[in-house]
Amino acid sequence: MPSPVPAVEHYAELLASGALPSDALCLTAVRGLSTAEALARFDAAGTTRPTTLADAGAATTNAFPDQLPLVVVSEHDGWVVLVENNGFRGAVPRTLARLSEGSVAASAYWNVDFDSALALARDGAVVGSYEFTIGGDPPPGPLAPLLDGLDFEDATVLCASALAFVERVSGVRLDADWAAAAHPTAVVDPAGPAAPAGWLAVNAPEVSAALPGADPAVLRDLASEVAARARAATGADPASEHERADDLAALSRAAYHRALELRWDRCTPPDEVDPIARLRAEQVRRRADTTEEHALVARSHAYAAAMAALAPNPADAVAEAVVHACWADRPNWDSLRAALAARLT
Repeated sequence: MPSPVPAVEHYAELLASGALPSDALCLTAVRGLSTAEALARFDAAGTTRPTTLADAGAATTNAFPDQLPLVVVSEHDGWVVLVENNGFRGAVPRTLARLSEGSVAASAYWNVDFDSALALARDGAVVGSYEFTIGGDPPPGPLAPLLDGLDFEDATVLCASALAFVERVSGVRLDADWAAAAHPTAVVDPAGPAAPAGWLAVNAPEVSAALPGADPAVLRDLASEVAARARAATGADPASEHERADDLAALSRAAYHRALELRWDRCTPPDEVDPIARLRAEQVRRRADTTEEHALVARSHAYAAAMAALAPNPADAVAEAVVHACWADRPNWDSLRAALAARLT
């Protein structure tokens, strides 16, 4: 196990120099997987492109307000590291748990708002986590020996200590040469709504309040109608009698993945060195036609609405289908909300 002092100093220097992004970073390491399997478990199983960490971060920033989650990946002596510049998928417990199935995985994450997390997972379960920016003693348990001697009180080395934690688990040290080099990089597919019932309670409280007491048969019909409306609005394939949730999920992922690939093409930083040429490239990017890109995103949500409509619980089916239907056809959200309220109340 590397000494904690050299590791912290090493990462503090990389963060201070800008070799590693200091504002928002997620570093995840998993043992014993191939790069392809690690990316698949990370929901990033598409084609990779050689990209530096800095360019991946710039592309993500260029895409704002649209989303472009990217992950840079590399193998190191039996470990795979997955690095997100301004991303957080590796810090999501279900992602880390899935990565660790039959193995072990660890992640360190912080963002510009100083949300943070350290986590360790084994055999498909997160066994310890610590929000290191809020202060206080680290929790007892499996994390304790891995955090011993790391400083989470000194704000100047907080993030460096977090990266040192991942090094302690994996034995992998990232350096300036690694940060400057291009590595396989992939788009990360969408995770879906974390809490559709909560979203509905905020955005359509009258609909949310009516769900618990509604007739299950009515709810089931309503979920199907919402999904059909979303598909019609986006040009998604019409419903089939033999649709399965897995098939709809695959259609949704494929559409969204293609949209992200187009977005990546549009937002990749130019190779130009001359500042005038870079400015011209930026103007071209800003004027780019994003019609196909956004149509694919909408179609992805339409398929996701159809998949949600198949959920076993009718109220859950309506709630999640409505979330995706809104994202699929935002201009008509008000009319959909009114139609839902009329049917339920």
